[in-house]
Amino acid sequence: MNINYSNGVVLVSGPVKSGKSKFAENILSHKDDVTYLATFTINDSSILWQNRIAEHKLRRPSHWKTIESNNISNTINNLTNKSSLLVDSLGGFVFAYLDLDDDNWQKLMATTINSIINFEGLILIVAEEAGWGVSPSSEVGNKFRDRLGLIIEKISSISTDTWLVLHGRAINISNNSIPI
Repeated sequence: MNINYSNGVVLVSGPVKSGKSKFAENILSHKDDVTYLATFTINDSSILWQNRIAEHKLRRPSHWKTIESNNISNTINNLTNKSSLLVDSLGGFVFAYLDLDDDNWQKLMATTINSIINFEGLILIVAEEAGWGVSPSSEVGNKFRDRLGLIIEKISSISTDTWLVLHGRAINISNNSIPI
């Protein structure tokens, strides 16, 4: 894979187990100064979750710095401007702030987008595609899906490139689509 970015925002989205994290990691594999931001900070002791985290850790180069936080803006503001950041993933960020009312969510989203725009390095953002199937039967499920879809759309609009990863294959939808 020969995809090389020096700065900007690159969005990588796709369904669960599609290869989106692996694709984003491969894009950054040749970089020295990379921070991996793991946004899911829930303490889940299930073997499945522990195995998934271990799988992600094993793929990453050992010299990458890992931060576990759902505060994307704070992490960006504490990085050197020429470094690279991999945010994995937007779902963890949205999940962490589901208790915010709509006004405070909009403010947080605007602050986060502003931090992303002002960063001079490279940011790869991994996002789950959650709105392709059956509508969730719960209010919180619908809120998660809607907020995730909204922030993906906003980040896509400021991205250098947007990639969709399906079945272990990546499609550059910035180059193969028209904005609506």
